[in-house]
Amino acid sequence: MLRRLVIFSGVVLIALFVFSGCTSEETEVLPPENLQYAVTSDGSGLSLTWDAVTDADGYRVYVDDDLIYEGTSTSYTVTNVGKEIGVSAYKGNLESDRVTINVAPVSSDITIYERSSTGYSAMGWNSDGVAVSYSLLDTANYSNFHIYLDDFTPNQVVPAQIHFVAPSYNSQGDAFNDIETGFKVALTSNLDSISIADPVGSGYVSPYTQDPLVVNTVYHIWIDTQPYGELNTGDHFAKVKVLSIGTDGAVQLQCVYQRISMLRWLPTP
Repeated sequence: MLRRLVIFSGVVLIALFVFSGCTSEETEVLPPENLQYAVTSDGSGLSLTWDAVTDADGYRVYVDDDLIYEGTSTSYTVTNVGKEIGVSAYKGNLESDRVTINVAPVSSDITIYERSSTGYSAMGWNSDGVAVSYSLLDTANYSNFHIYLDDFTPNQVVPAQIHFVAPSYNSQGDAFNDIETGFKVALTSNLDSISIADPVGSGYVSPYTQDPLVVNTVYHIWIDTQPYGELNTGDHFAKVKVLSIGTDGAVQLQCVYQRISMLRWLPTP
């Protein structure tokens, strides 16, 4: 009788150990590692790749918590505009944590001044995506200029004639730098309704806006680095709304800038 009890207890312990081990293995799925991205050639999407997860049944791709892909591939091209991309692995009913990429643009307001005003200034977006103003006399920061203002009437301010100008052009001397910013008037005055900048080759003009700035006008901005006229590493996109134009040449702008080079996604943060 004692021997039968010992044997039975051993069987129970073995069963509990096996059951416990299976449960541990099935309560966790590791997330994908080495998530990488590359911007598509036209700037409209991101091509993702990641390492396979051992024993995973498949993978899920999310944009702003919306599931857009489920399958076994370890690559996927995202064209759904959003602010965050996430990738997870799953096995049965279990799903791993997501690994994410932050693709949210940066919003900032700025006031810059026409070149003949007392506040003569240019603007540029820094590496954090924030619009920064610089004096037009600040030679140390010429390389950071992306846009400045000119009414093309030296020594006076004509608010109704102020244009955006690329820093690769200077009607009064040498260029500030070699960035040939392109400008395109949007078909809406609602900044938030634009989620993606218009593509290269769709009518951007440079080195300055075709018409003077008008309050409540929204512009697509293409920061075009060499070689000009084609999308390449170093190019960036933004959308800008003119909020006000003062008699002193002060122009207040609302800006949304995409930090990822070449990517045209611009949902308002």
